[in-house]
Amino acid sequence: MFPARLPWGTTYAVNLTSDASGIGSWKEEQFIKALHERKWMGLDNTRPLMPPMSMMPAIKMSDDELKAIFAYLKTTTPVKNIAPQAVLLPPAASKS
Repeated sequence: MFPARLPWGTTYAVNLTSDASGIGSWKEEQFIKALHERKWMGLDNTRPLMPPMSMMPAIKMSDDELKAIFAYLKTTTPVKNIAPQAVLLPPAASKS
């Protein structure tokens, strides 16, 4: 697991396997919402997805395409791997 250290903080690649520490307990609707709306874990009132995940062109994919990806990911070998939480920096002060 490699961190991405960028101007807004540090993010980590998440587990997309079928394990419960990945997307094993996710519902299809949650996966679609996460990628279409770029919401963390496909949940309302959460932070946005961070790079590299937010950079995927999934926002332009159809529900059927995302359903196919989700169905495939659910068939993967489960790998227990809990990614650290993103460490986001506070917004930079604006220069007046």
